[in-house]
Amino acid sequence: MIPDTNVSYPILQHSKYDTYYLNHNLNGSTGYPGCIFSKPQSKKDFTDALLILYGHNMRNGTMFGALRQLDKSDFVKKVYFIYIITPTSKILYRIRSSAVWCNKDILYTFSNTPDSIYHFVRAIDLHGTSQSKILLLDASKDKKSQWLVLSTCGSDSKTRFFIIAQKQNEWRK
Repeated sequence: MIPDTNVSYPILQHSKYDTYYLNHNLNGSTGYPGCIFSKPQSKKDFTDALLILYGHNMRNGTMFGALRQLDKSDFVKKVYFIYIITPTSKILYRIRSSAVWCNKDILYTFSNTPDSIYHFVRAIDLHGTSQSKILLLDASKDKKSQWLVLSTCGSDSKTRFFIIAQKQNEWRK
């Protein structure tokens, strides 16, 4: 859930297929809008050092279509948070940056190790193309940081739009 947006959806994960929920809905039907999802290699308890959630950039502003409003808003001046609520915990992430990136899968380009994640965050800091990105290099020096990336289609088939957030806290129920 991202307050002040309409992003508040369940997060799904298929046991075998990476992109199953791109074109399968919560009720099992085939088609759009699909679901917000993580890939099978991601931990279901959200403890990955780098967690990537995928969703469609719907023109009507649903799913991750609402992420663009964060990029166009007074992003640098306002602090935005993402909450992931599970049956056993509530996890708080602070949005640190947005970026337009190539259409390569992060998990295949960068491994889920602290050093690799540092290089990913640094690459976003150095090469991200969004005008609203915030300097991430200092935040990425903490090798114990956990990162969340919301990934959706960019403005063309060759790019992805990312919202990058850093874990701030977790409360157990």
